[in-house]
Amino acid sequence: MRSCSPRPFGYADAVGSVPEGPERDKANYKWRNRFLDVLGLYTHIRAGGDVFVTSDTNFVKATKRASLAQLGAPVVLDPADAEAYAAQHDQP
Repeated sequence: MRSCSPRPFGYADAVGSVPEGPERDKANYKWRNRFLDVLGLYTHIRAGGDVFVTSDTNFVKATKRASLAQLGAPVVLDPADAEAYAAQHDQP
């Protein structure tokens, strides 16, 4: 099966061909991190969350905002910015 993305997401595509040892451990960690990032964002969108809070700097990049908004996550903040955002948007 061919991958639609230049960066494979399937475990076998991302990790399967890497030999056992430190390089495989690194590939496994990287794949698992990406998988859990996507799962967290998917869950947030499906639940209808207002603000997605993450310490992953990849999500809060300005270059990602339009794509994330289009997917259903218009507000993505790191924890410090989320605290300030919540204080400004506190509803009685």
